[in-house]
Amino acid sequence: MRSAKKTPEELQALRRSLPDRLLKEQPDISVAAKMIREALGLSQEEFARLIQISKGALAKLEQGAGNPTLETLEAIAKPFNLRIALLPQTASSTQSVDIEAIIGLLKQAYPASQVPATIGPMSIQHRIKTKQKAPITMSFKKKPITD
Repeated sequence: MRSAKKTPEELQALRRSLPDRLLKEQPDISVAAKMIREALGLSQEEFARLIQISKGALAKLEQGAGNPTLETLEAIAKPFNLRIALLPQTASSTQSVDIEAIIGLLKQAYPASQVPATIGPMSIQHRIKTKQKAPITMSFKKKPITD
């Protein structure tokens, strides 16, 4: 699906707002690459040629299925003098989760011996506060069957 060509004024507004939008939204690379390409007013084919990758590689990248090299990431960032950075994942969506309710459901669903000792309000809240990117993982061991 192709979007309509943007007017020069629309492109100028997109270009001006891009750095602030990237800072505010902190999109993943697939979304950021598309935002940059659209702010330049380029098709996938034109942008791929500019950053010296194939159109197919760019399409995969924009779909979140690509694995770009550092050189490709730098080429994507270059038109707006952006730099590549590692940022903590935002916790805005996880802060609204009722932690106690999740733990309660776990305790109802599994015997106490199967609920990991590391799962608890403090470990979850600590990850949210510190904005740790590592997901909250849980592993359950099956109780041995005894006759």
